[in-house]
Amino acid sequence: MDTSRYRNLLAVFNEQVSTRDAQAGRLTSRWLESLDHLLSTSQDRSRLEDHLSRVGRSATAVQILAEERGPLPPSAEGSKTLEATTADLHAEIVRLHQRLRLIDKVLDGRGLEMLVGESLSSVEFIMDYVQLRFNGSDLTALVWPQVQNPDRTLSESDIGYRDALCALIGAVVGNAEVRENEFLRIAFEDGRAVTVSLRSEDAVGPECAEFTSSSGAWWFW
Repeated sequence: MDTSRYRNLLAVFNEQVSTRDAQAGRLTSRWLESLDHLLSTSQDRSRLEDHLSRVGRSATAVQILAEERGPLPPSAEGSKTLEATTADLHAEIVRLHQRLRLIDKVLDGRGLEMLVGESLSSVEFIMDYVQLRFNGSDLTALVWPQVQNPDRTLSESDIGYRDALCALIGAVVGNAEVRENEFLRIAFEDGRAVTVSLRSEDAVGPECAEFTSSSGAWWFW
């Protein structure tokens, strides 16, 4: 899940608070340090939820204290800027909470839809199958997928096929769908897509595709 905006807003909030009140600045610095540690060591959703809740409960109080203890008289413009940053930070916290709830809901159901909003981080060719990785979640295509570009569709035997798959790295998933016994499709926001056939006549084994989420949940088709 993309937390870059949250991290950037928290860094700006920390800087603005620190220039007004050293004690409040030490608190917001600890928030920033704990977030950086969390993001560098894991994508544990429960720990991120805790961090969001802690900051959400205290940010407005920290803003008010920093404004009261800041240089007198604080400039109206500076107060407005800190207030605006606090409002943006709260809005982003709400968005991420909603995203986390959506992920939890999806993990209880079809699984693949949790990729919406994630970017393709790598493509790995392993003998006679390919793995698409999405920042901790993996889709293993045991049937070679087709790559749909706006101008053409490429299959495994086509020249440029592997380059087309690798060119998807960095693309953000806009939609994911499964039609049982027909196909599995991941569509990206830029109009490109990857489709894995789920038809029995295309299968080379008991399964056509496997999906493992970042939490370890597993689905197969």
